[in-house]
Amino acid sequence: MKSLFLSDYFQATLFPETEFLLLVRTARALDSPPEVEHAYAAVADELVRWRGNRLLFDLRLSPATNDPELEKSMQPHIGRVLSAMARWAFLVRTAVGGLQVRRLAREQGTILRQVFHDEQAARAYLLGKAES
Repeated sequence: MKSLFLSDYFQATLFPETEFLLLVRTARALDSPPEVEHAYAAVADELVRWRGNRLLFDLRLSPATNDPELEKSMQPHIGRVLSAMARWAFLVRTAVGGLQVRRLAREQGTILRQVFHDEQAARAYLLGKAES
């Protein structure tokens, strides 16, 4: 296990033996588009260096928001990270969180099925042991 990135908003860890990245969104709120832009750009810059790995984006601690300006500021960076990964999944706390992740993906032109409530199921999917 290797820590790749740590900020007030994100913690990224690499598990090199399985080419698996865990990105945890912390509970600290992002309140403005410039703050979102800076936070997501910083973590994306680090994660794209690990191209070809599997990514689990754990959003369970993240404060809920549906502010369109904040969402607009984060989308390019999320897309940049996902396009660099071999496989990826989102881990959410609630059904509403899952709906929001799917809505954001749909707005970007993606049909997203890789949204889980169960961490073990998400990890199994990422490691190719289960299909979503």
